[in-house]
Amino acid sequence: MINTTDFSFRYIGLSCDTKRTMKPNPHTQPQILRRTHPALLALAFLVLLLCVTLVFLFVELPEYSLFWNSLQNAGHTLIMTLLTVSLLTTLLFATNFTEFQKYLVVAVAISIVSAIAEFAQHFIGRDASILDILLNYLGYFVGALLFRAGQYWYHSKPRESIALLSIASVILLATLYKSINYAIVSFLYPPFPVLANFDSYSAIARIHPLENTKLQTSPSPLQWSENSTDVLEMNLSQAMPPGFQLMDIYQDWSSHKTLAFDVFNPHETTIAIRLRIHDALHNNLPQDRYRRPIIISPGLQKITVPLNDVHKLVGTSKRKRNMDMARIVGFIIYAKTHSDQSIYFDNFELE
Repeated sequence: MINTTDFSFRYIGLSCDTKRTMKPNPHTQPQILRRTHPALLALAFLVLLLCVTLVFLFVELPEYSLFWNSLQNAGHTLIMTLLTVSLLTTLLFATNFTEFQKYLVVAVAISIVSAIAEFAQHFIGRDASILDILLNYLGYFVGALLFRAGQYWYHSKPRESIALLSIASVILLATLYKSINYAIVSFLYPPFPVLANFDSYSAIARIHPLENTKLQTSPSPLQWSENSTDVLEMNLSQAMPPGFQLMDIYQDWSSHKTLAFDVFNPHETTIAIRLRIHDALHNNLPQDRYRRPIIISPGLQKITVPLNDVHKLVGTSKRKRNMDMARIVGFIIYAKTHSDQSIYFDNFELE
């Protein structure tokens, strides 16, 4: 029969048997730690909670960057991992706590930080997310694994330590997968002044479809015989206006005169699209961005846009300033036509 009072988790050490918990020997602790007053440990605990909460609330990353946006999401796990390791290390010398109680105290602290951070999202213009809370607890789990691995290593148990380090590393790599992927994408950026073509992995990864938009890269249509490379196909048969955004574009357009791109309409009817461009100072209002309607006739067209028009927001009513051409961050194309057909794009360049 299994003795439930002697049950313990072998690896992470959340033991319910207080006789088998690993309590530190005060005679082996460094002199400075033996003299540390419990009030100082409590103060350090509160300072850590405050610092992490401030990071969650006030550190802003550029939302138009795929890398930084993905890193911000992964940051929930990374910060909570560091916080967990720090708090468990702080509680390591609190001999009045059992091992299980220490992990429980840190779990409660993580819950408090998560609740405060998500509640405060409503007051600073962000949206609360259940996913963020799950990432916070994932960070707690990884931190507990790393801390326990350190304990095993200290107690000359390298096999158990390496096993826990391996598990924690796999989880962290999975969390950082998108960030690593987008870092590679940025490194493989097409040569300037090409904003986007669709022949490379880096260009395809930076295409962000708008809601309910079906996009795919494909060989150019047979009627577009002049183009031997892959192109972007956008399906127009959507309930909402379909479109796409180019992410992580080169920001400094100030030394160029024209934006140009190719559009191919394989149908016998015209297709209405709209081009939208904005800079880093964009206030999300229509009068603070450049918009241009474009009618795409049947066949191939090369669309050219004078960048001086973009700079002066030509065609934008009630404009109050000029566009900052050295900090262009938004480039969106969406269709104004709903029909069961497709349209093709390629070769977005500055001239």
